[in-house]
Amino acid sequence: MKLSLSTGSIYKWGGGVDDLITLCRNNIKIDGIELMFASKEVLETTKLTAINIEWLKTLYHVTLHAPVKIIMNSIDENDIEIQLKKLEYIYNLINAKAIIFHVTNLPKLETLNKFNFKFIIENTTIKGNINSIEFNKIIKNYNCDICLDVSHAFTWSDKEAQKYWQKFSKHIFQIHISSSRGNHEHLPMSNLGIDYKKSIEFLGLINKPFIIESDYNDKNINFLNKDLNFINNYFKK
Repeated sequence: MKLSLSTGSIYKWGGGVDDLITLCRNNIKIDGIELMFASKEVLETTKLTAINIEWLKTLYHVTLHAPVKIIMNSIDENDIEIQLKKLEYIYNLINAKAIIFHVTNLPKLETLNKFNFKFIIENTTIKGNINSIEFNKIIKNYNCDICLDVSHAFTWSDKEAQKYWQKFSKHIFQIHISSSRGNHEHLPMSNLGIDYKKSIEFLGLINKPFIIESDYNDKNINFLNKDLNFINNYFKK
């Protein structure tokens, strides 16, 4: 399997996006990186060093995650386009594969079509109130691929992730993986409950890029590497 790590998983460790890339480059063995821009301000201030740009270009799978509230926290359409322009610049700079948008904060199709990048849409939690039927309508309208977040799907039911795979398999570009227990999402994968294990069993048969989106709250490189090893071994069963 090809395994990537979202910088959003370790953003609480401090520093900017480029610092987190440096940390990954120096400390973990990974096939890819997803650059998570938590807000408009983070995106605006991000600058990548030459050494990290070149390293990112060598990886198998590199993606960008647009600010989660790109619509909600923007002043107007021009403000959105400024952010999309910065995302496009970074996308081209590092030869990224796609830019991910949450379905609950999705720019207009005519706005996205002004830019030259591949965009994919991520499913939401039950709080986002967009079920698979509504999600399907949006995907058809935008004519794009999908980022399947299995932790988000689990908030709907323990069958939801597999339902998404069965319905959208031709369009699933990558998978966000993390564990989930009750109302707690994005836990380390080594923290698997019985129900959650059942809900993701089908992933072992899927040949798609997996992006870890667990929240590693404490700065602990050893624990992060152990969790990566756990994931690799778990899906080899």
